[in-house]
Amino acid sequence: MKKRPLSFLHVYHHCVVLILFWTYNQSRMIISWVLVVANSLVHVAMYGYYTASTFGVPCWWKRYITQAQIVQFVIDLTATWPFPLLYYGARGCSGSMRGWLFGQAVGFSFFHLFLDFYRRSYKKRGVEKAAGAQPADTAAPAKASGAVAADQSGSLPAKKLA
Repeated sequence: MKKRPLSFLHVYHHCVVLILFWTYNQSRMIISWVLVVANSLVHVAMYGYYTASTFGVPCWWKRYITQAQIVQFVIDLTATWPFPLLYYGARGCSGSMRGWLFGQAVGFSFFHLFLDFYRRSYKKRGVEKAAGAQPADTAAPAKASGAVAADQSGSLPAKKLA
């Protein structure tokens, strides 16, 4: 895209999804369709954003794609919770408990990582803009001694800079 290095979140997400769906496919996991549908819907919007931004179209809705991804993980986790009941029920179902447990761990990790990304990318900017400070990625680094740096207005940040 913009020739920036790939983030941990990006690499982790795509590598783990590959392993997760291979696991689901191998065990014929009955609930995998929920994840595929939710993921596909989010990716349609995401690639729409990529296309628009490539052509220089301003995209005010970028943050809503990240919100949709977070909602997707909540839906994935919620919709797949009945699996143990189906699996251990009288009629049973296809899939594996190990695969389901792995999927739950992946879903929770994605939820937390994307929520953290959202907070760092969007929530902090709104607070800094309101306070008149520079965004975190353009602010001057703190001194090596660990001293707290003041912004241009002379105000001290709420947290000690690392």
